[in-house]
Amino acid sequence: MPRHRARTTATIVAAVGLFASATLGTALLPAASTSSIDHISTERASLESEWSQDLWDAASAGDARAFRTLLDAAAEAFDDPTLALSAEALSQRFLERDDARAVLIAEQRQELAEHWGAFQEADQTEDRELALLDGLGAAITLHMLTGNDASVLGEATVRDLVAAAEASAALAEGERRWFQAAELYDRLHGLYEFDARYLDDRTRAIKRLALVAIYAPKRNHELRSERLVAAGEDPLPPFNPSGVSVDERLDGIKSRMVEYALALSDARHVEGTPYRDLMISGIRALQLLVDTSDLYESFPQLQDAENRATYRGVLERQLVELRDAPAIGPRSVRTLIDRVQEWNRQTIALPDELILRVFGDGAMAALDEYSEIIWPDDVTQFERSTRGNFSGIGVSIHMNERREIEVVTPLDGTPAQRAGVRAEDVVVGVNGERTYGFTLNQAVEKITGPKSTPVDITVRRGEGDDAEEITYTIVRDTVELKTVKGWERIDATDDNWNWMIDAQRGIGYVRLTGFTENTTADFGRAITEMQRAGLQGLILDLRFNRGGLLDQAVEITSRFVDYADGRNAYGRVVVSTRNNNGDRQTQSPPERLINRPSPLPKLPVVVLINEGSASASEIVAGAIQDYTEASAARAIILGQTTYGKGSVQNVLAIDTGPSPRALMKLTTQYYVLPGGRMIHRRPGREEHGVTPDLAVQMLPERVAESLRLRQEADVLVLDENGDIPAPEDRADPDALISEGLDLQLHAALVLLQSQTKPTTAAAMLDQPEDRRTP
Repeated sequence: MPRHRARTTATIVAAVGLFASATLGTALLPAASTSSIDHISTERASLESEWSQDLWDAASAGDARAFRTLLDAAAEAFDDPTLALSAEALSQRFLERDDARAVLIAEQRQELAEHWGAFQEADQTEDRELALLDGLGAAITLHMLTGNDASVLGEATVRDLVAAAEASAALAEGERRWFQAAELYDRLHGLYEFDARYLDDRTRAIKRLALVAIYAPKRNHELRSERLVAAGEDPLPPFNPSGVSVDERLDGIKSRMVEYALALSDARHVEGTPYRDLMISGIRALQLLVDTSDLYESFPQLQDAENRATYRGVLERQLVELRDAPAIGPRSVRTLIDRVQEWNRQTIALPDELILRVFGDGAMAALDEYSEIIWPDDVTQFERSTRGNFSGIGVSIHMNERREIEVVTPLDGTPAQRAGVRAEDVVVGVNGERTYGFTLNQAVEKITGPKSTPVDITVRRGEGDDAEEITYTIVRDTVELKTVKGWERIDATDDNWNWMIDAQRGIGYVRLTGFTENTTADFGRAITEMQRAGLQGLILDLRFNRGGLLDQAVEITSRFVDYADGRNAYGRVVVSTRNNNGDRQTQSPPERLINRPSPLPKLPVVVLINEGSASASEIVAGAIQDYTEASAARAIILGQTTYGKGSVQNVLAIDTGPSPRALMKLTTQYYVLPGGRMIHRRPGREEHGVTPDLAVQMLPERVAESLRLRQEADVLVLDENGDIPAPEDRADPDALISEGLDLQLHAALVLLQSQTKPTTAAAMLDQPEDRRTP
């Protein structure tokens, strides 16, 4: 429950009763004198003001019941038709969501029972496993729809399903059916993520799949295709060997990279993870390598059972020695690395670089999910990903379910968009080379290149008989990743927006998709434009914002906090750090508010967050929340609990010699918010992230629909003449509200409408006509 900041719930509920009485009394009044009418008008204005404050207070206190009761009272209580209708529409959307959720819960219970029945009736192992996967999926959805109600996990059908799935996963792993085991453990972990009971099983299964994907790509392709066929899908296209190279992955790896990575981890990891744990985890990774039969085709020497057994035996003896050793230091690491390489040469004879890479990756797995060695073959791509701009064609891509390179969206104003590339196009060729089998990094490497150079991109558009292949010759250019977006696109450039979601009341809307080196400057320009248009309230949308640069997050936070009051509250701290390893030298000075004159602390603000908000976006939301608690800001945090990625990763060189180089990303600290909360999600701990003041849950289908519409509205696909589409041919973001697709956004809008007044006609006329929102 969010911390209390305003009136008590009892006061709010009592006020709701007064609204109803006052409205009823007014409706029954006989014809009145002018003075009586004036009195009634004043009284109603007072009631409206009190209602508005109580609505804000209910949201601040996290009292969803009082919030919704007040919404119901608004329709009858006030003269303002816009506010009354908007509140009434929101109340109706909440009812529709509740009804839909009740239907979905009933459907998921029915599906759960059907899948359990199918499992019991199935004769074939594949059919039984598929029934278990479907059943676990239904159980996860049911658990989520009920607000993670623990009683769901105690239901007999769920308990039986979990027990059967656990046994089936263990059997699949024992029979070396890695994909099936990984899928089952992944679903089990999804159901019990809060206590991490299946985390180790899931991690082990995923590690094994990663070994196959990296070092036996052809076998990985076969396994994926077999799995699709077993699930009733079409097989994958034929394997493309041009997209992968095991030799490239191993090129340039040296033992000193691993030694230095372990030394840095022992000295600086946030949890103080010692050498012993790192080395044990590295050896277990080598055991997993030896026991993964699907690697035998890539490394035929592993087929010798006697040599495998010998190597496995010496690894096991080394584990015993490590557990019993009184002290372990850098010299022990060097000795162990020399030993595992020598034992390898005498038995299974794998490439030394393979032993080093598997051991190093295994050691890093003892730390946390964000710490890793960035091997020489990945350094270029890693450095490119940390920059705010690059030279390419301007497409966001991902790997779809069929392991194809698919366009998520062409970025606005980029060569790809101007050429006609569209979302959901599948990139099947680059410069005449077929892309199936490429990793994402390899696809990026092929597509990007020097500015002003051409690249041929072949895409498949459509499905089945309607599919066609189109080749575009696109000239690469500098692509800047814009992170500040508004309510509605005005033209094809990515910085020309209508920022007002409700121009009549001066309510602005800004969505931050990340924090890059240009975020603060672009945000400042957006705020200036909104202020010229009569800004009275602001929605700051941080949903699905995965984070970015800390200094940008600090500057954005500073725009919302009164500098003087912030100093009195928390000494102007935005975020500080801590670690659990007792090493004070690794702790950084706190990041503090920046004194920038701004009227934003005077404005009512609603910050939208969800489970996709992470890292820097959590710092912004959490710091604003803490300073609002201390009356140094005026904001409500609305949505769902954030992801919980509150840790500091330092990028450190582990080989500074001549190319190729190697780096490591090491978690050294946890972020702590001004009020003392640590937001990082740690295994086995249910509390994490930033909890909203007012929790508003959206159904999964609505989340998907709203994301789709937002994406379509954000991208203006140019026609064959390079012109933007007519307004009637564009996706309309207003549908997010009018069609009930985005309940969180709608609630934020009503909250701000309750705190603002319609602007004057002069202020409205001062706005460009194309920037007015009805």
